[in-house]
Amino acid sequence: MSIENCEAEATVSEERRQEALEIVSRNPYQVNWDGWELTEDMVKEFLRDWDKQHDLTPVMFLENYLDEHLSYGEIGDRGCHVDELLQNAGFTDEERTELQESQIYAECPLNHDLEHFLDQDVNVRFELLSNHDCINSTFLETDGYRIPFQTEETYLGDVLGVLHLDPAKLNEVSGLLRFEPWHDTLHLHQESPLVDHKQFVRELENTCNGANLLTLPVKVPFRDLGNKTFTIPKDTPVGFYSDFQGGGSMFQCRLLRDMEIVIPDEKTWGNKPFWRWTADFASGYSMTECYGHFLG
Repeated sequence: MSIENCEAEATVSEERRQEALEIVSRNPYQVNWDGWELTEDMVKEFLRDWDKQHDLTPVMFLENYLDEHLSYGEIGDRGCHVDELLQNAGFTDEERTELQESQIYAECPLNHDLEHFLDQDVNVRFELLSNHDCINSTFLETDGYRIPFQTEETYLGDVLGVLHLDPAKLNEVSGLLRFEPWHDTLHLHQESPLVDHKQFVRELENTCNGANLLTLPVKVPFRDLGNKTFTIPKDTPVGFYSDFQGGGSMFQCRLLRDMEIVIPDEKTWGNKPFWRWTADFASGYSMTECYGHFLG
């Protein structure tokens, strides 16, 4: 090859390189999210941030998270057209690695496909909190089945009110268990029961550990975690669970109809029982660890 041809080829090669760099600087860094999953660490970080800022939405969180945590070096060749473009323009592996830390990449924004993450489900436990703390094992609450369940000014009483269950009807369907009559039952008849009385008794019969909360396990799309209102669908399992003790009831009871749950702000917490949600893996023992799989 003549000197003239070598010089001409070098000029063409340099033009291709400059053209590739110009394209990179003008276009978003496209990312193919195939195989990328919403991780537990991402959800935990969202929960920490959400606890501090309750108007934080999953979209706001993801935009900040991906900008802070997703470097171009980590993306590598996962479908990114930039690496392929530079490789075809003659840049070596070493040169492309150097460019990943250069200003030209810093000025080339990531084009986030947030829908990929927002549509992924998170295992969530909706838990009923009360000024009456929690409910212990059936054996402890009834002193070895010798006394009836107390329903006045107790956590169980709050549970019965939320689920619209009548202690008198529970006594009709229970075996060894007895329930103290409830003097103020007017509000119980304003709505039909959310669960079957007999199924609910079975959940209590199979509650063998302490520090239990009424729990509804549900799969919730990540996009909805910032909501204040949730519609829990019919047939969702209902039972008692303690992530502190690592156990609970059988969760064979099911909602008879859709149930609306409103998550209050901390400022509105009062004497009435209220709901909270938490990711199943966020604290203590998860349902997956205790039951072998998530029950929602």
